[in-house]
Amino acid sequence: MRKMIITGVTSGIGKALVEKYDKKYLPKYKDLIEVEGHSRRHNKHDIENIKKWFNPEADVFINNAYNDLKWWAQAQALLFAFSIWGEDPTKHIISVSSIAQEKDTHDWNLSHSRYSAGKIALDKINLECHEKAAHKNGCKVSNLRIGWVNTPRTTKISTMVNRLYDQDIWQGRPPKMLEPEQCVDAIDFMLNHSGRVREITLEATE
Repeated sequence: MRKMIITGVTSGIGKALVEKYDKKYLPKYKDLIEVEGHSRRHNKHDIENIKKWFNPEADVFINNAYNDLKWWAQAQALLFAFSIWGEDPTKHIISVSSIAQEKDTHDWNLSHSRYSAGKIALDKINLECHEKAAHKNGCKVSNLRIGWVNTPRTTKISTMVNRLYDQDIWQGRPPKMLEPEQCVDAIDFMLNHSGRVREITLEATE
C-alpha cells in the first residue's frame, strides 16, 4: 500500500485530494493508498514544523499548504522532503504553486507580494530539484501552477481586501475560477504518468 502525505487538508484542494484518495471516500483506491493529512486546524501540523511530523516511510508528498505569515515555508518543505527522498526513485513530491506573480496586481496590498514571492521561490526550487533528481534517476519532483481556484481562501482574501481597503479588487467582475477537483485531476495525472512531469500550468478560461 502506498502512503500519501497531504498538507492543507482542511479545505480547498487539500480537502478535495483527501476525498479522492482516502479509501473511505473512493473504493477504487481501497488497499492502494493510505492518506496522511496535515494542517494547522486538523492536527496542528504547520508546514513550518515539517521536520517534526514528516513521515519518511511515505511514498508521496503533496506540498499543498501555504502559510500566510511565513511565505517561504512551502519552499522549505520541498527542500526538506527532497533532502530525504532525493535519491529514491520510488518517491514522488508534488507542490502546488501559483501563477499569481504573472498577473497584474497593482491594486493589491503587499501581502499578495509575499504570496507571489513564496510561489516564485517554490517554482525555482522545484525546477532545481527536478533537474537534479532526473539526472541521477532519483525521486520524481512535480509542480502544479494554478490560477484562481474556487476555495474558501479565495473568498476570504477578496472579502478581507474589500473590508480593509474599501475596494473591490475584481471591480464587480470576479475571474473565472478552477474548481478544486480540476486541480486534483492534474495531480492525479502527475502521479500516474510513467515519466517525469516537471510542471503543469492550469488556469480557467474566461
